[in-house]
Amino acid sequence: MKKNRKPLTIERLELSIYRLRRDGFLKPGGFITWRWSTKGKVYATLRFTVGEDRLTICTASWKPKYDIALTRTNCTTGGTRPWFKCPACGRRCAILYAKHDFHFTCRECCDLSYESKNLSDAWRLLRQSQKVQRKLDWHGPDGERPKWMHETTYQRLVERHEDYDRRAMVAMAKALKL
Repeated sequence: MKKNRKPLTIERLELSIYRLRRDGFLKPGGFITWRWSTKGKVYATLRFTVGEDRLTICTASWKPKYDIALTRTNCTTGGTRPWFKCPACGRRCAILYAKHDFHFTCRECCDLSYESKNLSDAWRLLRQSQKVQRKLDWHGPDGERPKWMHETTYQRLVERHEDYDRRAMVAMAKALKL
């Protein structure tokens, strides 16, 4: 990890429109109690009411605290896709992050960075190599071509995996000044 980095998105509580939609919480008139927890321990709870074009964050006694606007875009296959409108800058976004006072804003307004942006070249290349390895469905040092994969695809992925590994080793040697 790089030093003097921005705070990361994974270090903040997030409110995801994808999860709200998937779990059926975007129906107008709905009431939501949202809990963030790790290993069964709840460390934050918020309450929301859902309107046609807004999500209202409430206090523990359900008194409205502030609104987050909801917008929709048309999908090419029909229907609409919901989005949050950042309360601070007005950007359309799918995920909002909590500030210290539980006011949710977009990643840009919170000045957050993704974890992958803070990785060194060597770590980024190793992650790419592992991603290709998962595609190859390898579980050992000398993997075989999966039965369902075309030979040309397999060869291309093996070459890509070897290239990422070689470049990662060069980046590590460079970082260690070898």
